[in-house]
Amino acid sequence: MKIASNRCCTSLILRESFISATTKYTGAYHPMLVDFGSLKKGKAEPDWPFFKEIIANAFLPLLLWSKGDFYLANLILSDTYPNRLQPFPTFSNAPVYFEKLKVFRKKRDLQYWFGFFCNLFLIPFPPLRKYQFKIWRYRTLRNPAICEVQREVEKLEPPKVWTEWDAYHEPNYSDGAVSSRFLRIIELLKSIDWTTAVDLAGNGGYFTMQVLKNFPEAKMLCLDYDSRAIERAYTRNITAEAPYKNLTCGMINFCYPSDGHIPLSGRISSDLVIALAVTHHLFLRQSISSEVFFDFLHETSRKYLAIEFMPLGLWREGVAPPVPAWYTEEWFRKELDRRFDVIVREQLEENRVFFLCRSC
Repeated sequence: MKIASNRCCTSLILRESFISATTKYTGAYHPMLVDFGSLKKGKAEPDWPFFKEIIANAFLPLLLWSKGDFYLANLILSDTYPNRLQPFPTFSNAPVYFEKLKVFRKKRDLQYWFGFFCNLFLIPFPPLRKYQFKIWRYRTLRNPAICEVQREVEKLEPPKVWTEWDAYHEPNYSDGAVSSRFLRIIELLKSIDWTTAVDLAGNGGYFTMQVLKNFPEAKMLCLDYDSRAIERAYTRNITAEAPYKNLTCGMINFCYPSDGHIPLSGRISSDLVIALAVTHHLFLRQSISSEVFFDFLHETSRKYLAIEFMPLGLWREGVAPPVPAWYTEEWFRKELDRRFDVIVREQLEENRVFFLCRSC
């Protein structure tokens, strides 16, 4: 929007407005335009010319997040095809599009109210209904001025709701001392050769940052599907006295179907894939296919996999609900052996069996 309003450029405007045309500049933690083909010579227009694009790709997901509707916001951003929300052919056909964007509707002027009341008087006379005034156009969205869009963005506030994993890592940050489990895993990671890693269930980023503390030259992705949790990881890092410039946080549900030009496994492919304390949730709560999940791990890992099996299942504070008969370490190990060579197997806690594997 800054570029479109000519605040950054005095003689260039945008041909289009795709969020994918920007990237995060690691050193400054702010978006930077990378698609220079989107620029053309000219003056900024008074109305925002790419309103639907910026609304579909940025404003509406942010608006939904600010209201606590994480599911729909994530769904909009996860769809393979831009500007579409299944089962609707285009995003603008979805009822939520008009319901949530009332502020950008055509203003209801005197002409609207005249037509509205005239239509009310025609309702008792079926033969005359075909002469009703067409007031539906007031449900269409207008192209607002760029400054108006900016004002609406600035009004958005963080959601006043809690998610399941929002503060999961906060006790780790507060305690100060690193758990023996994490220390042992980091010690084992020092025995293998890797420079890039992806933490698939990074949550609040505690373990990821501990790894970077011990491997300062490594590059890491900290991913999680919980918007609030990954927001904590991101803000904690960028507000730190010495932020990790080689850490990238992202909200991704790797279980969601993804196609695109490059599949997710290719986009986040790393030397080391980390999946700690997450498989029991995938298999016992979300009923994720083990074959699909382990295939994804194999496609993502260039060299190694660090993963945990939870033999007690959804165990918490000494309470262990019954697990299915098929959910055993033997079953888990068989799935691993089909795709990886196990280097180390250690039981670190009562409900944590750690495996360090090499990709076949």
